Amino acid sequence: MRADRLINIVLLLQQKKKMHVSDLARELDVSPRTIYRDLLVLSSSGFPVYAQKGPGGGCCIVEEYQSSFSRFTPAELDALRMINLPETLASIEAGKILQRALLKLNASRSHELPLESYLHLDWNPWQHDEKTSLNFLNKLYFAAKKHFRVRIKYFLWNHVEIDQVIDPYGIVAKAGDWYFVYMVNGNFRYHRARNLNCVEILDETYVRETGLRLEEVWKELTTSMKSEGEGYHVRIKATPSAVTIIKGSYWDYPFKVIFCSDTTEPDGRFRMDLQFDYLPSARTFLLGLGGSVEVLEPDPLRWSMADFARQVLIRYLE
Repeated sequence: MRADRLINIVLLLQQKKKMHVSDLARELDVSPRTIYRDLLVLSSSGFPVYAQKGPGGGCCIVEEYQSSFSRFTPAELDALRMINLPETLASIEAGKILQRALLKLNASRSHELPLESYLHLDWNPWQHDEKTSLNFLNKLYFAAKKHFRVRIKYFLWNHVEIDQVIDPYGIVAKAGDWYFVYMVNGNFRYHRARNLNCVEILDETYVRETGLRLEEVWKELTTSMKSEGEGYHVRIKATPSAVTIIKGSYWDYPFKVIFCSDTTEPDGRFRMDLQFDYLPSARTFLLGLGGSVEVLEPDPLRWSMADFARQVLIRYLE
């Protein structure tokens, strides 16, 4: 409904201070033209909404403005009561703070809530996660808040230990499992927290981009996986001849071409995204193409490819 959308625009601008029309359109699942019409309606109705042009511009609302929309309705309070934090979230520092805030909200508004409840959300998985270290999660959360670099260690499937220094950006709970989002070599990555065997906070800080939202980074990182289903996603650079081979219909091999650039990079190679069943199948196929392909990500596949190449080189040069 349009009235609900207008209210949501005001609330979003109050929360985020400034948003591009395209971001508002994506958030509310409408076209940018619809957002422009809504902004015109809001402005003509007396709401202090305005637009800033040029780089860094966007839609804004006067900071001093306080809307009456922030008061909860009985239906919204009843909906908030459905929030039941997962046990895994409630056991770490950030979850305890959120749980306390929800308890305060419910206590202060309990007289406005009906006794009956008709919908309950149980976020806890059937099997309790006993592999994820809460100590590691708290360290990653603290380091992300304070912008400290972290040294992590974990094993690949072939028992090769990875020792890496990362810039942590936050932790994410998804379907009863924990992940952490980080940056390394200028690229965002995410990794399952249960696979870690060491987390060490370093006495070294990093510069975090101002206003960066963990939710948006996570959404971008996982978009391809959600759209293509589960699988092992690989990004490569390939020579024109390798692209022809990869796209050849004569390959009876378990992979799918997700994306191939229309033009070459400055080095004359094409960028491609492939989906395999798992890491070993990706490595087996790509090693067969030799130097005509380069794995850009994920890092574990790069390291595994390099390790196998070294083993082959040593064997044949002995």
